[in-house]
Amino acid sequence: MEERLEFLEKEIDRIQLDLQLDTSEPSQRVDFVVDGLWVHYRDHVPYRENAPKRPLLHLVQDMQRQAMVYMNIIEQLKSGKEPTDIRTRFEELQLVPADTLPNPNGRRLLNWALNKIERYREALVDIVKRLGTNLLFDDLNFAREHSLSVELQLGLPPAVSIGVEVVGE
Repeated sequence: MEERLEFLEKEIDRIQLDLQLDTSEPSQRVDFVVDGLWVHYRDHVPYRENAPKRPLLHLVQDMQRQAMVYMNIIEQLKSGKEPTDIRTRFEELQLVPADTLPNPNGRRLLNWALNKIERYREALVDIVKRLGTNLLFDDLNFAREHSLSVELQLGLPPAVSIGVEVVGE
């Protein structure tokens, strides 16, 4: 698994959820985790030479990608695949960090994947709420005279979309 995705996976688990039954794990507010991830993507993730550095955009894209991975795990469980087979396949494809999926128990794996998606959803809500203008104007360099919107779809998986309206003169 790529280094930045492993870092993202580790950090996303630190997000404190409103409905967290297991309080044995240390957790932090979502804004602290998101800010740390943004700094990491800005300062430590390598970008191609001559390519624009867009850390917030790449962070959002990676979050959406990983949320989709966990959605796929849920779909595999729903279709009747064995948890051990799911774990083996997703680790072989390097879609999840090795040895992170719970031991082969379908209900536990389902709850774990749902919990992971919820953390990605919380992070994406925070990004849209606090950093949406940074995404539009700093990372994507849209002109300020455009009518822009950032939309967050809270379904499964969560997704961010950007709307652009160019008004003719």
